[in-house]
Amino acid sequence: MPKLRHMPQLSDIARKAKVSVSTVSLALRNRPQIPAATRERVLAAAQALGYQPNPLVSAYQANVRSGRHQRYRGTIAWIDDTRPGDMKNQGTAYKQMLHGAQEQAGAQGFALDVLSVPDIDPNNDVGNKTRLERIMVARGMVGAIFPPLWWARMLTYDWSTVAVAAYGSNAGFVEKYAQTGLDYLRYTHVVTDVYQDTRLALAHLRRLGYRRIALITSQYQEIGASYRYTAARYAFSCEYPDVPLIPPWVAQQAVTAKAPAGFRDWLQAARPDAVLTTLGCSRAWLSECGLDAPRDIGLAHPFLSSGEEGWSGVRENYTLVGRTLLDAVIAQVLRGERGAPLNPKSMVITGNWEAGETTRVVS
Repeated sequence: MPKLRHMPQLSDIARKAKVSVSTVSLALRNRPQIPAATRERVLAAAQALGYQPNPLVSAYQANVRSGRHQRYRGTIAWIDDTRPGDMKNQGTAYKQMLHGAQEQAGAQGFALDVLSVPDIDPNNDVGNKTRLERIMVARGMVGAIFPPLWWARMLTYDWSTVAVAAYGSNAGFVEKYAQTGLDYLRYTHVVTDVYQDTRLALAHLRRLGYRRIALITSQYQEIGASYRYTAARYAFSCEYPDVPLIPPWVAQQAVTAKAPAGFRDWLQAARPDAVLTTLGCSRAWLSECGLDAPRDIGLAHPFLSSGEEGWSGVRENYTLVGRTLLDAVIAQVLRGERGAPLNPKSMVITGNWEAGETTRVVS
């Protein structure tokens, strides 16, 4: 019979770190009365011994000590790596996603703590992971949610101690920045349904009478969406021959309000009666070329945001994305699952068409 492995206890950590058991307990919970040097020594000893606390038990004990309602079931980390000077976490979609996760956490008896790590070091993956793990162990985190990330390579780390759910579009940006080590999202993930939302917008434009529908997007967005915009546009013409396939305009560089070189020539060759665009500045480009929406051309967006007020297009439900991310983590926690599953789940959330002022019924 194989020998059972000894699971390290607080007393084992105390002996190795040469401190008391109570000091170990306080250090693992990141209590401020423990000096930083002592806390680091305790965390290093715990890691060396392979100590892995039961996060639900740790969270429950912390809850009892704090006097919170006993319905509390654990704490989940929301990893925010927004860089100084960046506004990623101030965008409407990001805020709605976080709000949805917070609402769902409260409804299910969990706490959602935003773990801000704005100083992720691109040249120190080991240090990044060790630091995050220590914080999550100290706070008794049972799970982690990775929303849209700046350093998407974090998803290549081994998060074997917590339940994980990620925002699916992170995978494209890992590829874009040549951050090797992630060919697919190995963790359960949730994403807006770019492909179906694009087809939904195309279907509504066709229903309005548009036939020559051109796609305007960027290489940056295409990679982030795993080329689903152009894939949906191609498939739509295969299914509806009366909507011929027009070569798309795919911006290769940073876009501005000024039409890029070659855009006017592309527009004259394409002769679209409607444009489906992922770039809000496209309206200014069309105006520069003498086209007004909806008078001269139809204009729609496959994922409306704060910059497209009044546009026709698809409104994605980011609040539901946040709720689904939270639900995905809770389901794993309750099943006792941690780390990367053998078969990651991919959950897609579709949006809804909104008729705006940039389209009209055409004959």
